[in-house]
Amino acid sequence: MNEFIAHRHRNLSKKGRYFITKNTYLDYHWIPAKSWTPHSYTLVYFLGYNGALPQNLVQNDSHNLLCIVDRSGPQSRGSWYFGSQGVPTTLNFVLNFITQLCQAELMVAENTIFSGKGMGGHMALFCQQEFKSVASIVHNPTTNLVSSKYVEETNASLFRDIFSKSKTHDFQNLVKLIEKNQSSHCQIFLTSDLDIKSTFYTEQILPLLAQDNVSNLGKNQLFFDAIFRLIDDTLPPVATKFEIVRKNPPNPSEDIHPIHIKISSRPEICIDKDLTFDFDPYEDRSWRFWYQNLCWLEEHLESLENNKHQQDQFATIFSTWMHHIVPDNGHDEEFFYHDHSLAYRAIHLMNCCRFAPEGILPDVKSHIRDIGTLLLSPLEDNSLSNHAYDQAVSLFLISYQLDEDDECKHVWEKVALKRLKRELEYSFTSDGVHVENSPSYHHGMITNIHKSLTKVLKRNPHPEVNEHLEALEKSVPFLRWIIRPDGKVPPIGDSEEKQVSTTLARRMMPTIFQNKAEGMQVFGKGYAIWRSDEKNFHMTLKSCQHGRFHRHDDDCSITLWSNGMNLIHDAGLLYYKERDPDRIFVRSAQGHSGFEVPKVKPIRNMLDRNAQVANVEAVSEMKATGTQGMYANLRMTRAIDTDFHKVVIVDQFCQSSINKGVKQNFLLSHRWKIELLPNKVLLSDGKKTWSFLVEDEELMSSATIEKVIISRLKNKSEPAHKLTFTPKSLTTRLVIQIDDEHEPENTKAGQKIALHHEKFGNTELMLPIDWSMNPHNSKNWMHHLNSLRWLGKHHPTEEIIADFYSYHFENKKRHAYFNTRAGDHTISIRLIRCCNMYEHASVSLKSLLEKIIRHDISSLMKETVYRAGHNHGLMADVALLQATRMSEYCSKIIDVPSVQERAKKTLSAMFFSSGLTKEHSLSYQLWNLNYAMEFFRESSTDNYDGENVEADFQTFSKEFIDHFLVDSIYQFPIGDSFRKLNLNLYQKIFSTKPQVVLGAYHNDQFSSTRFENQYSQMVHATLVSGYNSHIHKQDDDLSFCLAIDGKIIIDDAGYTDTATAEQYAFLASTSAHSMLTLPGLEFKENQGKDASSVNPVTENGGTYRLSGIHHRIPNTVVEREVLATSKGISINDNVMPSEQLESQVVKRRFVINPEFNFEILDTRGVSITDTDGKEVLFIQSNNATFTSFSEGVYVGQDKRHTEILKGFDVFASIENYGTIHVEFRK
Repeated sequence: MNEFIAHRHRNLSKKGRYFITKNTYLDYHWIPAKSWTPHSYTLVYFLGYNGALPQNLVQNDSHNLLCIVDRSGPQSRGSWYFGSQGVPTTLNFVLNFITQLCQAELMVAENTIFSGKGMGGHMALFCQQEFKSVASIVHNPTTNLVSSKYVEETNASLFRDIFSKSKTHDFQNLVKLIEKNQSSHCQIFLTSDLDIKSTFYTEQILPLLAQDNVSNLGKNQLFFDAIFRLIDDTLPPVATKFEIVRKNPPNPSEDIHPIHIKISSRPEICIDKDLTFDFDPYEDRSWRFWYQNLCWLEEHLESLENNKHQQDQFATIFSTWMHHIVPDNGHDEEFFYHDHSLAYRAIHLMNCCRFAPEGILPDVKSHIRDIGTLLLSPLEDNSLSNHAYDQAVSLFLISYQLDEDDECKHVWEKVALKRLKRELEYSFTSDGVHVENSPSYHHGMITNIHKSLTKVLKRNPHPEVNEHLEALEKSVPFLRWIIRPDGKVPPIGDSEEKQVSTTLARRMMPTIFQNKAEGMQVFGKGYAIWRSDEKNFHMTLKSCQHGRFHRHDDDCSITLWSNGMNLIHDAGLLYYKERDPDRIFVRSAQGHSGFEVPKVKPIRNMLDRNAQVANVEAVSEMKATGTQGMYANLRMTRAIDTDFHKVVIVDQFCQSSINKGVKQNFLLSHRWKIELLPNKVLLSDGKKTWSFLVEDEELMSSATIEKVIISRLKNKSEPAHKLTFTPKSLTTRLVIQIDDEHEPENTKAGQKIALHHEKFGNTELMLPIDWSMNPHNSKNWMHHLNSLRWLGKHHPTEEIIADFYSYHFENKKRHAYFNTRAGDHTISIRLIRCCNMYEHASVSLKSLLEKIIRHDISSLMKETVYRAGHNHGLMADVALLQATRMSEYCSKIIDVPSVQERAKKTLSAMFFSSGLTKEHSLSYQLWNLNYAMEFFRESSTDNYDGENVEADFQTFSKEFIDHFLVDSIYQFPIGDSFRKLNLNLYQKIFSTKPQVVLGAYHNDQFSSTRFENQYSQMVHATLVSGYNSHIHKQDDDLSFCLAIDGKIIIDDAGYTDTATAEQYAFLASTSAHSMLTLPGLEFKENQGKDASSVNPVTENGGTYRLSGIHHRIPNTVVEREVLATSKGISINDNVMPSEQLESQVVKRRFVINPEFNFEILDTRGVSITDTDGKEVLFIQSNNATFTSFSEGVYVGQDKRHTEILKGFDVFASIENYGTIHVEFRK
């Protein structure tokens, strides 16, 4: 046995609870022998009906001890270790529990002694027969549960629930089973203190005594010490020594490539020497967990330059880890064997096996196998939890990599699939709410389950697993509603208040996101959610205990968000330091906007009957009521009603809760100034005012304010207020007035200002302005607001600038678009805008503008703001040079030589020498060229031949763009490109109007051909492939587009600058392009960088050939050839893996312009028709399956217009994917 396993088995003593369902579980206590070996005798002791684990157990020198309590059946008292209605659910569960302990090498079946009393004795006798074990020791066992007075009279209702009258089980008649098995070698030691004349004795004991292998030891029940002595006296000794193998790879190298690690919401850290797994720079248990499970390893290795560096680095890291986990070396072992850490580490090591040198690969696989052995053990299996789900996935993947002749392979696979089923059936409520009490975990588990089940199904197309994957879409509606209009989830339970992606959810259920989420919905009988995009409103009422973990004391708690501001908070996650006072606070009733009963410990056990009372139910269209269950025997409810302008909260209490001093807590941001008035609590930040209206004078007089903390993001806390009422009446009524009539003291307050935005139209602002506002949930709108470019002659300029200055400089409020890298473009525009205003400004306005200008110049000169090699960096430099020319004030404080020098470097990083931008976009070719030309014109350096470069860039760019025009107004939306050409910019740069050109064109990354086909139609085909910069890069390598007569038919999804974060992510993904992918094998960041390209376009006998290559999928080269003739187009693809691929399917996507329709026909093809129903293209391929899709987002010719992306995918086996033929139709 490998030392890693032996050390764990020798030292793990564990008391726990093990589940198969929420209603069928057992309690256990495992204590290994002091001198544990795999062959030690194990005493398995079954407790009786309504039993409990013994206390103060002592570790035996030579023998293992396992105590088991059956917690199934009514009120968790037991079901005789059998089940219900004749179905042996509990019996099979307990047998599997013991079997898996044996398979995990903790114990040996034949060296197991089963023992128990009454019901426990019955199970002991059955297990002895089942496992053919050497002995059982029982006291007053039942043996006949078929036809006996004990069954019929003493416990008739109990046994009627457990067994079936029509069909008996061997378990019910043990004497018959013993006789049938002829198991005379299995010794039975019996004690009984019952009257020998009693019915029980004559029915249950005497028939057992009649068996040859039963020894009657008298009346006194044997307890553990006596049983262990009996084992020593009657059973042969077992081997006390066994071989322990230490797997020691070579000593790690001291030389390492720098490792950049950013995990657990902590800042990135670099390890460039002295690699050790004791490292914990933040003294953060969560950080250490992620660090030691190697989650960062694959990305790090992929970032290295070549295969040798990758192999050397992997060998160093793995060897360091293996030396670190050597037992008894003084290292903290918590995450060596932590259930979740084991699962993740195995997965990450399996993902990285491709980097392992041959000499170390056997050690890697051996360590992974050791982890599999441990994961098999029920002692490590954290049943009914997200940990257990990942453990099951990990065990399955480990089993998949074992050799076919490995006896463990199919055993582990079978166990893993059963556990997967268990976890998936538990993980969500019937209407799709994840049970672990936190919206963030709901979102995370959707992604995790979808990704991992897809991986499992590739290896084993198990029908039940596939059903669970399909059922995952039931989780989408709750996700849709729990996400606020600003795209973030409220920090309920162990959640963070941050943006979450809905790309996967939209793919699973696109219609949910097409419909508005307005009004109120109740989910999982535990969440009521009020939501309105129109009113910019989101509120929750939570009261449930569905799961075992991540529980907070938050029954009947609320959160309230309105117009971009948190009004009522939850305290959030903070971190996972469970003994830390602040963590204790955020999980407690004090850390939630709900009920708190002082000095009463809330229940955190989903199985508790009181906890199961917790629920939320709808009362009417906009009203819901929550009932708390975390305080036993205290009836408290909260009813919420709202019209989105006010919120009415009616709380009801029992007299006992009033007597105990129940409190109503509300957590409030530190931003609010709070005034306790006679009939209300008034909250204001100088711009917004809202209030709690309190009708009950006694309740209002009880109000107190306390300083506390809240945590909106992991590892970060901020000050907050806790508003507390202590009710004396059984019913209270609070009204939250979201917009109170109270006016802040500001002479300019109320002055209305109209701001116009190209997409969002007019937005009415009011002085004072909240410069951090984002009413449209759009980064571009915030950029527009803070750039000041919208200011016109009709605006009160002086008042607006004074307000901008007051907000940022006097009140020192900050946001991303004031002085950070995210706002660099904003700052550049604002600088020029301020320079324009400065010349004709009043003395007082000039004073303010100078301070803003000086601050903006300082920001643009900072390395933390400036983006070297990025078009925003060049924009900043051009703005600084223009400001120098425009303003004498600016010219005195701008270091022009420094600006010019860094601009030259950025220009070189942005463009190839040919003039092609590295940002892989038609729109940004033009946009970046404009700034390059402005730099050339603003620059006065003698050593830079800007004039010649400018002319070369112009010539190149015009030819390039003209060949990708669909007509004189629109272009192919390749990369981050708008469909509509920027005509003003085109004419400014080229001094001519755009005009389409015929013929073939290519540069290193873009190729195109335009020609007439046999029907005199103008065909325009493109193929692109380039990856030189992550800036504006879409995963569109080898994507194909086709237009006929100026209408794009085979399309890309397009681009807009006013999308949400999730829309941007989708538009950049492979899903948004007409290209080839391998399902399950994603394009990797930096994978194949500088290796994507297209070849020159050739023409031979009327056939145009466009072709290219990319390396975006690890260990795989993909080539595409497009052959275009007057009759049609053939697309030939070639996938060349360097090793066995996980994906066995090739998917070739065709995005179809919504102006055209398509129909998948039975003849293995797709007919594409125009709006008049005329067929324009027919697409077919042999040995392929055509499937339509509808997901994500498609951007129209007007970039403000979006709709669902539609088209079809062509699926084929990787062994047999053929040419795709595109036939032109007249």
